[in-house]
Parts: sequence; C-alpha cells; structure tokens
Amino acid sequence: MTNWLLALVALSILLLFLVIENILSRKRRKRLKIAVQVNGTRGKSETVRLIHAALKAKRLSGYWERQQEPFLYG
Repeated sequence: MTNWLLALVALSILLLFLVIENILSRKRRKRLKIAVQVNGTRGKSETVRLIHAALKAKRLSGYWERQQEPFLYG
C-alpha cells in the first residue's frame, strides 16, 4: 500500500511540474515577435548557431528552447 501511495505522490508532483512548465512556456511564447523553427535530420545545430550569430549582431534578444529544437527570438 505504501508503494502505491508513494507512486501516486510522485506522479502528482510530476504532473504539477509539467502544468506549471506549460503555463510559463505559453506566457513566454506570447511575448515573442518572431519564432524560427529549425528542423530536419542534419545540420540543425550549425544552422541555429548561424541564426543566433546573425540576430545577436543585430542586438536582438531571445532564447533557444531545446525541447523540440526550435530557436525562438523575440
């Protein structure tokens, strides 16, 4: 019985964390003016580095969200 309760508590904490992360992520994305998504099989990292360098040279701020490999600037 104790194992089930412990598993239920752990699952509840994980779900709470995921809900909070989702809410914060949506708020951040709403503030973005431009979103650049880089996908494919090869060369994503180098492409993202080039985009980052170009936008940094123009003094634009942003962040790189690595969950699904998009590079978001706003």
